[in-house]
Amino acid sequence: MKNCFIIIVLFLFPIIVFAQNPAIDELLKRYSNAEDATIVDVTPEMLYLLAGEIAEGKDFENLLESIKSVRILTIENKTSSEAKKGSSDSKTYSEFKKDFKKNINSSEYTKLMEVKEGGNTVQFLIKKNRKNQNNINEFLMVAIESSSATLIYVVGDIELKKLMDLSKSLGIKGLEGVKKFKK
Repeated sequence: MKNCFIIIVLFLFPIIVFAQNPAIDELLKRYSNAEDATIVDVTPEMLYLLAGEIAEGKDFENLLESIKSVRILTIENKTSSEAKKGSSDSKTYSEFKKDFKKNINSSEYTKLMEVKEGGNTVQFLIKKNRKNQNNINEFLMVAIESSSATLIYVVGDIELKKLMDLSKSLGIKGLEGVKKFKK
């Protein structure tokens, strides 16, 4: 489930921002050296290299041009039997969940979609552009699963219509709710 969402977000939903959220930057920095954590920072150049494998066309190129940053943090949930005795990283997963809830002001975001299944939760959150309400500035995906927690943060500026058109042309479901934000 997590891998599918990561691929979708990286290549099909690059919703972008110019000013990054300091609270998210702090979370990424705080967990960057944790033993149980993996951080991926995808540059726009790398997305262009990968784009040829996913889709072609002017709309997709326009989305890629708007990307400023794609950052991914995944923290594995090591049970006490798996964790190294005395390791400061043995609590990283639970600490991350607490830190996320405490430090990220979810009222700044609009929930685009939430999926709950068997104790796992995936949320898609967006922040609109203040100057142009048809654009989105930030996209945040948070997946809390029993085995790991994943945060995907995409920054830039993108027109909602282009996102809708691209998702429709690629047969991607789940963005029907975006139409509400255009009104």
